[in-house]
Amino acid sequence: MRRIALLIGVVALAPTPISAEQLQRLGEQSFTDPTGADQRADAKQPDSNRAQLPGLLATPDRHRLVYPEYLGLGGNMGAGGLVIGGGRADQGYQGTILRNDGHPNWAAAVTSLNYNPTEWIVGGAGAQGHASTTGTSNVVTRVEGTIFDPIWVGDRFYLNRAPYRVASVAVGGNSLTLTNLDGSPVKLPAMSNVFFQYVMTTGTGRANVAKGVVTWVSGQQFLPYVGKQTDFRIVIDGKTYTSVTFQSPTQITLSDGSVTKANVAYRYSANIADQVASLRIGKQNGAIEETLTISGRATGEWEIAAGSFREATSPDPLRIKNGVRNGSRLTQIDVQGDGVSLGGLAGAEGMRVLNTPDTVNRIEVSGTGRGFAPTLTARGADANIGFGLDAQGAGGLVLTGRLYKQVLLEVAGAAKEGLGWPLLVPGTTPTIQPGGSHDASIALVGSGDAGAQTGLYVRPGEPSLGDVPLNRCVDWNNTAANTLKRVCNLRGKLHSLLYN
Repeated sequence: MRRIALLIGVVALAPTPISAEQLQRLGEQSFTDPTGADQRADAKQPDSNRAQLPGLLATPDRHRLVYPEYLGLGGNMGAGGLVIGGGRADQGYQGTILRNDGHPNWAAAVTSLNYNPTEWIVGGAGAQGHASTTGTSNVVTRVEGTIFDPIWVGDRFYLNRAPYRVASVAVGGNSLTLTNLDGSPVKLPAMSNVFFQYVMTTGTGRANVAKGVVTWVSGQQFLPYVGKQTDFRIVIDGKTYTSVTFQSPTQITLSDGSVTKANVAYRYSANIADQVASLRIGKQNGAIEETLTISGRATGEWEIAAGSFREATSPDPLRIKNGVRNGSRLTQIDVQGDGVSLGGLAGAEGMRVLNTPDTVNRIEVSGTGRGFAPTLTARGADANIGFGLDAQGAGGLVLTGRLYKQVLLEVAGAAKEGLGWPLLVPGTTPTIQPGGSHDASIALVGSGDAGAQTGLYVRPGEPSLGDVPLNRCVDWNNTAANTLKRVCNLRGKLHSLLYN
């Protein structure tokens, strides 16, 4: 395959550096198309006037340059591209190729080394290393890694994944002291050779300040992360301010309206959700809310977050799909704002797990080894936790076996097999009886030498047919006559046996 590629080694595009004048000339002109026709507006200029990359070989299918600020390389769709980390000639110029995969919308990245996988690594540029503590103070001693920097004072510092605040840094940068995030004193536990990290979103530049209004002049512009939750700090002309109001990327307002200075240096720092590195996919250009973000955090968590403009009231769903049915890919997990639907879209799922506020008790599902039944358990913060099963409407609870072919237990329904507790309706008597078409008795027994207890009907008179259902028996205490009888309704006639 014929292609032209721009090989990037360490810093240079080619052995001979490219001057700013050459780059400008390169952006103002274009290469020829495969037919050899010049695509420039001034196509009559001779080829010798064209800017060329030093060391770049000429081929008949070079991609033209579209705009002066963009460098187009490749050729035909899906061919050629940009090689990152190309190395030297004796290293084979191997690297990762960036190119279009058949259409301008489709960007592709693939290693140029045959038979090898492609791996992308997204990482932060924070300080890190290992440190130790004695367990008797708030002092952290560096073992290896980045030397502690005095400009960290006041910022977050992560030790063994826990966030603290830097109180001071010793001369030489081999030790520092910490406080809790709220500034209160802390005695650190004894730790040996644990991981530390310092990572903040920072910027430096120069600005004019007029009565507390800071106007950017040069350097990194201001960020909207100025709230207390971000630990925002800005140092202007040597003085630190933590309370500011964001107006625009080029202007903030200090809480102190008396400050007026011209062309002063500033440095700001902000903590954005403890992030070390993040990869974002956006639905709306320039809108940080409309993104799917994969993040690694200094506090140890990995996070996948789906943001949307109205996520507080109607967040957009996050879906994981796999498999195809009727030509459509199947949703297996649907993450909504109030919970997670499994086995289908919300409203047509197999199960939904709700994100209930203030939850402390939960259900745990566990598989087991051979010879043991899987378990469904109630666990949580409370010492005693019941198990709630709630049917919708007049629905009941049915437990089946043998691949749903045998009813083992039915609650609040008409039992056909198993044991049934029909729905209790005022004025009726719930019934416990074996189901099925065959004759079956029922036994109520206690364990060991214990028996079964039953209650009495206690009335001031004798029973009637309406008191004893057909083919049923009751124990009846007539309080007026002070008698106790066993009374049975046999074929519509009451029979009794008097107890002593």
